[in-house]
Amino acid sequence: MASFTQTYPAGVPPRRARPRSGAGGEFTIAGAIVGLLLSERLEGGLLGGVLGHAIDPKRGVALSLETSVRNHLTSQGALLVELYRHGPYRVEILFAYAGQYWTIESTAPPASDWTQENLDDWLFGDLMDHQLPSRLRAFVGGPDS
Repeated sequence: MASFTQTYPAGVPPRRARPRSGAGGEFTIAGAIVGLLLSERLEGGLLGGVLGHAIDPKRGVALSLETSVRNHLTSQGALLVELYRHGPYRVEILFAYAGQYWTIESTAPPASDWTQENLDDWLFGDLMDHQLPSRLRAFVGGPDS
């Protein structure tokens, strides 16, 4: 199920946000080691790991728009060839699927209170949940072809 936890400008339809990074882990490991060394017990290591994870500055950082698109396309059996930004509100992607090249694009509604983070989240959700499925259905002769 799509997550619509992002706040967009008024009047803009909701879209799924980009995945957040679970990368890092250095703080979790360091916390576990420190907890284990200080307490000399397994519980101290577990508690240290939990505390280290909680203060990790990389936790929950959004992946770049290009990385998010690339990962999603790969999960669908497609390959991102290129991502083109046409100004702040429009993105076009060229991707390979089943030996052919395809393009899809998304244009965000103009609004004065977009942040770059919100804009990239909205474009990702629109590309992956609205534009890509109809293009793939057209490829296999589905109802949108």
